[in-house]
Amino acid sequence: MICIKCAKCCFNTEMILTPSDVSRISKLGYDPSEFTVKRDGFIRLRNVDGACYFLDRKTLRCSIYPHRPIGCVLYPIVYDPATNMLTVDRECPMHWTVTMSDLVKARPIMARALWELRILRPNELPKLPN
Repeated sequence: MICIKCAKCCFNTEMILTPSDVSRISKLGYDPSEFTVKRDGFIRLRNVDGACYFLDRKTLRCSIYPHRPIGCVLYPIVYDPATNMLTVDRECPMHWTVTMSDLVKARPIMARALWELRILRPNELPKLPN
């Protein structure tokens, strides 16, 4: 998987945050009421003027990159709840670089996030594409 750091994924984000994400980012001194918004039953990253709260507009870089949410770490690999399957977001300009090996590596990490969000039961894994 190759990232060209275009920041396209940081604009109009719908990124769901796990409780661990919120805790980790809060420990950096950020107030959750400033960087989160509750929508559709989930805590999500807040957008400010159409971009992620943590996007530095001058550099187009994440201001908390080493501590970024797990969904950001895994992107463009995303979870499709309709199929219980990992998939690749085709909106990412580099989506075509994601390999089956990347999906296999992402699977347990995504599962842990989905367990935290109570989307999957413990020890349940999302499916991989054929």
